[in-house]
Amino acid sequence: VAIVTGAAAGIGRASAIAFATEGARVVVADIDDLGAERTSAEIAALGGTAIAARADMTVEGDVRLLVETAVQSFSGLDVIFNNAGGGSEVPASELPLETWERMIALNLGSVMLGCKYALPELVRRGGGAIVSTSSILAKYGVPGLPSYSAAKAGVLGLTRQIAIEYAPSGVRANCICPGWILTQTVEESLARSADPERARDEVVKSIPLGRFGRPEEVARLAVFLASEQSSFITGTAITIDGGFTSQ
Repeated sequence: VAIVTGAAAGIGRASAIAFATEGARVVVADIDDLGAERTSAEIAALGGTAIAARADMTVEGDVRLLVETAVQSFSGLDVIFNNAGGGSEVPASELPLETWERMIALNLGSVMLGCKYALPELVRRGGGAIVSTSSILAKYGVPGLPSYSAAKAGVLGLTRQIAIEYAPSGVRANCICPGWILTQTVEESLARSADPERARDEVVKSIPLGRFGRPEEVARLAVFLASEQSSFITGTAITIDGGFTSQ
C-alpha cells in the first residue's frame, strides 16, 4: 500500500502508475483533485488498484486524513512517497517573508507532515519505506531560489534523521534529488523564456547525457527505493540528473 503525493501530474503521476504497475495499491494524493482522479483512472485502465484523495500537504488535518484514508481503504500502509512541492521565487534580498514561509511549508513542511502521520502506521506494519523528493538544488546553488533550495536541503537532513531514528523499527528513509526532468511545469517555465527554443537548447547542452530526464525514470528510482531490492539502503540521497552536478 503506497501513498504518492503530488500525483496529479509529472513525477508524482508517473510514480503512482509505476507503483501500481508493480502491484501496489496506491492512494493518489494531490491538491488538484481532478488531476488525482485522472491518474487514478489511468491506473485502473492499466489493471491496477488506486483511489484518489484530495490533500493539501501543508495542512495537517488533510495529511492526517490522507493517511487514515489509506489505512481504512487498504488495511495498512507500507510506503509514502513525499513528492508534493514546487514554486518559484526571487533573490533573497527581495524575498517577502510570506513567500519564504510558503515555500518552506510546501517543500519541507509537507514532507515532515507526511512522515509524522505515516510513521506510526509503518511501525505498526512492522516496517516500511519513506521516499521523499528533494532536488539537486539542495546541493547545487542557482540564483533566485533561496527558500526552495533551503527547503530541499532540509529534506536531506530530515531524511537522515528519520532513517537513524526509525531503523530499529524496520523503517527505511531515502530521498531523490532530481535535476532537469521534463515535466509540464518545466515545459511551462521554458515557454515563458524570451526565447524558449534557445532556453531549452541551453539546458540540454548543460546536461552531460545531452537530454532532459523523464518523469518515468524518477518513478523507477522511487519504486526501487521503496522495494525490497533496496533493503540495505537508508538515510541516503540519490541524484538523478544526467551528470549535471558531476561537472
